[in-house]
Formats: sequence, C-alpha cells, structure tokens
Amino acid sequence: MAIARILFPLPLPEPFDYQVPDGVDVVAGNYVRAPLGKLERTGVVWEVADDPHGRGDNLKPVLEVYPAPPMGADMRRFIEFSARYTVTPPGHMLAMALRSRGGLVAMMLAATAKARLSGVFLNDVGPVVSPEGLDHIMDYLGKPPGFRDYAAAEAAAAHTPGFVDVPAETWASFVRALWSQGPEGLQLRYDPALRDAVAVAFDTSKPAPDLWPLFEALEGLPLALLRGAASNILSAETTAEMRRRRPDMLFA
Repeated sequence: MAIARILFPLPLPEPFDYQVPDGVDVVAGNYVRAPLGKLERTGVVWEVADDPHGRGDNLKPVLEVYPAPPMGADMRRFIEFSARYTVTPPGHMLAMALRSRGGLVAMMLAATAKARLSGVFLNDVGPVVSPEGLDHIMDYLGKPPGFRDYAAAEAAAAHTPGFVDVPAETWASFVRALWSQGPEGLQLRYDPALRDAVAVAFDTSKPAPDLWPLFEALEGLPLALLRGAASNILSAETTAEMRRRRPDMLFA
C-alpha cells in the first residue's frame, strides 16, 4: 500500500496524507478527489510514498483519480518556491496557479527562472485581480445554470451585456462547452467544487497576497498587455500602475 500526499487549493500550509486503495494507480501530480473534513475536495498529489509499516490503514482513502495529465514536478516545485517567495500558504498559491495560470505563472517564472522566458504577453491579467470581477464570477461559478435546455441557454446568452454581433453558432458552442443536458435541465460539465477553490484563492474579504514583486520581476523582459475595454478583472487603475512601472510595455 502507498500513501499519497495531497495538496488542496485552500490556504493550507502543507499536503495531507491519504491511503491509496489497492488496485488504484496514483502518481505524483495526479488530480484527485479526496475527503477533507465533512466535504470531498479536488487536490493535487504532491508526492507518493511507500507504506511498508501499514500506517496508511488508518488514513482516509483517495476517492477518485481524474483522467487528466498529471501536474509536472517542475510546476509543483515552482508553486512551492512561489509560496515561499510571496509568503503565501502553498495551498493558496496552488489555487491561484490553477485559476489564473497563464499570467501568474509567467510572473512566477520571471521571479524564479527568468532565463526560460524570451518575453511575456499578459491577456487581461495583472498582479491585482479586481474584487468586482471576482464577485461577478462567483455569481455563477459552480452554480446550476437553471436552464431547461440548450435553446433557453442560448437565448439568454445572446443578451449578455457587452457582447454584440456574436453569431448564434458561437453561443451554441459556448453553452455546450459549459453545460450538458440532464433529466431536469442543463447541468455543469465541470466540478462544482471549483467554486470553493476560487472562493478561497480570491477571498475578497481578506487582504490579497502582494503580487507586485512578481510583476517587478518581469523587468528586462519584453512585455505586452492586452486589456478588454469592459474588463472587470483587470481594473483601469491596476493597468495604469502597470504602465507606470513599465513604460516600455506594449499596451492595447
């Protein structure tokens, strides 16, 4: 029997140990479902250890291994370093990396392995995520859509504020990517527990980790920023400060 050390995307200081049931293949980096308190949570297997003395018999078991490519060792070590660099719990940093992966990882790389980067393009993301945008995301993330079928969802999506002249087939593809048809209406295609991870990673009631040092680490690299005119994730104020700190940054 083996023991899986699982890090959850929550403000936790270290991974928790779980029993790997007989016949279940688990490797480091696997995305898994496991009990945590009274709930079941999605986490990442940080490492797998042998259990020659049977200590795992007293541990809760891994419930499910998701059929997704494992998170690489470099990324796991990268999250650990970034947690130390920003004085942030590793679980919190994991949550942020999973939800804002592109821009955040680019800034982390600049701080830890700049030689691997030839330049960075930030797409509507920066060192500060707008609380208003997060509140908007939490209005729908992980919640049942409330539509009886795809036709109803497409009709509602077509009236989304800020989106004009979007072809009907685009909305049709969009709603089918998010939801599947169930016996009582549309249902989520993704794990609704994603809401819990995002709520913890970006808890607007608590001070957010200071990520400006990561942005400053981009110094010396070619840098570009694209911000949507109606973006509620990257504020105009944060954008202005990014441009002030990096006047050479291309912006559109």
